Amino acid sequence: MVVIEILSKLSNLVLGLLWKKSLNPYEITKLMERPGIQDWFPMNVSSIYTTIKNLHKKGYITGEIQDEGNRKTIYTLTEKGEKALKDSLELGLESFNVQATHFGTSLFHICILDKDEAIKLLEKRIMGLEGIKFKATERVSKSSLKLPFNFKMMQKSNIERIKTEIKITSELIDEIKAEDQWNSSFIDFMQ
Repeated sequence: MVVIEILSKLSNLVLGLLWKKSLNPYEITKLMERPGIQDWFPMNVSSIYTTIKNLHKKGYITGEIQDEGNRKTIYTLTEKGEKALKDSLELGLESFNVQATHFGTSLFHICILDKDEAIKLLEKRIMGLEGIKFKATERVSKSSLKLPFNFKMMQKSNIERIKTEIKITSELIDEIKAEDQWNSSFIDFMQ
């Protein structure tokens, strides 16, 4: 039985770039540092370099050192890497993530906080989400004619997810305001 793994999101991004064109780590980091990418998937340079190193160790990419001008290593996707990428993308397109998020685990124990403080924090969350939504919507409308369809749909998906987060957070505030008891705990349901 062959076990197919979903690669990390960053591994998928790096391998996907190398599927199109051989690149050096600097070129990869410059592509990943673009605002549209960073807003959607924040990452730092060191994690990109670590990912490249790990992909090389697994045999998913090969590196060729070029001494022309500045010495640099150009990475290329291997057949093994292309297979791993395609398998991971297929699993990723079929998947849906229902795992806990940091927000979800905070919500799980929200009653530890003062009720009014929780409401203030949730209102602050809505303001932050509104700002992110505004920037993302503006970016899509400015560049929608230039964006490839898949990147445009990824951005639209992100905007819709943000709208849902705003709606759920607003409903949560209403629920908290209507709640007479402020001591809910999962422990209560276990007894």
